[in-house]
Amino acid sequence: MDRLAAARLDAEALAARADDHAPLRTKARTKVLKQGLQARDLTDAMRLTPRKRLYERALRGRWDRFPASPQPCYDRMVNHLGERWLNEDATFRLTRRVESTRDRNDRATANDTDGRLAARRALVTYMYETMARCDDSYGVLGELGREALVTYAKQPFDTTGVADEDWCEDLCELLAWDRHALLLDRETAMFTRIHGPLADQAEKFLLTLAAELGNHRLRHEADETLQNIAHLHVAHGRLDALHRHRGPVGIGSLAPDRRDGRSRTGPGPRRRCASGIRTSLGCSRTSYAGVAAGS
Repeated sequence: MDRLAAARLDAEALAARADDHAPLRTKARTKVLKQGLQARDLTDAMRLTPRKRLYERALRGRWDRFPASPQPCYDRMVNHLGERWLNEDATFRLTRRVESTRDRNDRATANDTDGRLAARRALVTYMYETMARCDDSYGVLGELGREALVTYAKQPFDTTGVADEDWCEDLCELLAWDRHALLLDRETAMFTRIHGPLADQAEKFLLTLAAELGNHRLRHEADETLQNIAHLHVAHGRLDALHRHRGPVGIGSLAPDRRDGRSRTGPGPRRRCASGIRTSLGCSRTSYAGVAAGS
């Protein structure tokens, strides 16, 4: 649509030009239905789908707001460790090399809080990408990725030069793209550093992010984002905040479901959200009902 607007055309006017040109219509049908697309035929919009664009934004979209950018550290890790596919047996050696690199970075940034934050943030992105391209059947990369994510989320950032809201939004968006169950049994640990007014800001950001993901039909990521609102408040016992969404179970009802992007009222995400809260609280279905009611 942006390209049409730049050319001062709309879709109807563009299609109207082919009404009286049968050869043109035939050529267009052949190109769309029979002719395969080559790399040179792909436009930027076809290459950079919403999923790819938003995933890339989550991985490194806010690095320029860090006092020390994670990019140099990430580039060194890629150059040293590589970024190729590995089978499940080769992941053990890669895990040992990543651990050695992590420990070396920690020693190098022992007295540099900005550098430590950048190094650990770079490690999280590297692990996300590594788990996506390798065969982690043994789960060793997943364990290392979980450790990297939890360590980063719990690291004090208020002594660094990064703005609270930038750090918070960067983490919240990153959590939406957890494709390897890194948050399993660690859901509330991710929000240890987000409390007080920052938690209110995080809630607003998560709601906005969930709506954006839903509008692009990224239902799983939108569901995860909405559930993270519950984990955010449970992490600090802010159960009263959950009732702003028509009770804790009501958060999931905002999850997009239909193809036209409208919200649904079905029980699926709502039940998953309630189950996640009960797990975080460590209580049963019956006792959870009493907690949610404020008893």
